[in-house]
Amino acid sequence: MGHVFEPGSLAFVMYRTAEDSPEVMYEVKVLKLDKDRKDMYFIHYQGWKQSTDCWVSELIPYTEQAKAKKEELDEEAEEYVRQVKEERMTRRRERHRAASKLAKAEEDAQPDTNGLRITLSATLKKILFEDFENITLKKMLLRIPRKPSVEQVLEEYIEYSQQDFGLCSPTGKVAPETAVQIVNGLTIFFERCIGPYLLYEFEKLQYDAIRERVPENENDVLLPDLANKKRKRLARMYGTEHLLRMFVKLPILFEGHKLLCGETETLHLVLHDILKFIAKCRDRYISPNAYEPASDDYLMIVQDL
Repeated sequence: MGHVFEPGSLAFVMYRTAEDSPEVMYEVKVLKLDKDRKDMYFIHYQGWKQSTDCWVSELIPYTEQAKAKKEELDEEAEEYVRQVKEERMTRRRERHRAASKLAKAEEDAQPDTNGLRITLSATLKKILFEDFENITLKKMLLRIPRKPSVEQVLEEYIEYSQQDFGLCSPTGKVAPETAVQIVNGLTIFFERCIGPYLLYEFEKLQYDAIRERVPENENDVLLPDLANKKRKRLARMYGTEHLLRMFVKLPILFEGHKLLCGETETLHLVLHDILKFIAKCRDRYISPNAYEPASDDYLMIVQDL
């Protein structure tokens, strides 16, 4: 049995660009035949460049029924492309709104009442934006407890700051004991702020589950570690993402607290040195794998709240 199609014959080829995309039919012209294989044809896609010419093994006869099928598939493909473009535009608008909200939050968190201002690098802003997007748009949650934790990050910063040429080294601008006091204060401040100020609405159910293990005394922010009966603080549960959120909000959280000129300058130095340290060690402290999709049960409960 010879070839079904002859050189010069018109036919159609079925093609799919991706697994989730609809099939489309292209009109082709048979240019030559394979002498050894009776099912191989060298074709030219009508209206396309010669660089797309290729060998194929499956051709659809050029019939009225096939032409009608092609028109039907073309309409489906156009609708698919329209939906893809619309989804991309929607995601783009959502990202723009998210970025605007984040920028507005950062702007609102910079009051001039005490002279405290926090300046984030582009790297840290990107981390915060991706965190915002993962939680609020993609409906994901950070795995808790986070490793390294807030407490670990700040402890490692103290060690880093006392190295040669560090902020708290013998030639540095801040005494080591002063930096330790500030870091201890930040840890306590974090534990008091995490629930009321540092969570997105979508995370609050997760936080409530953690708080169920907190002692009844509302002023006691220590969590019992059920595994070894040691007390575990919230700063050992949450990680760098929530710590960065606190840094953005520090100026507004400090609003009303008058700082002396020297105190403000020292606090500025330590806070921005911590931010530089986090940016430098971001590969250790930040990971996209720290997020996981919220469970169906979690999503159902959140929707009912």
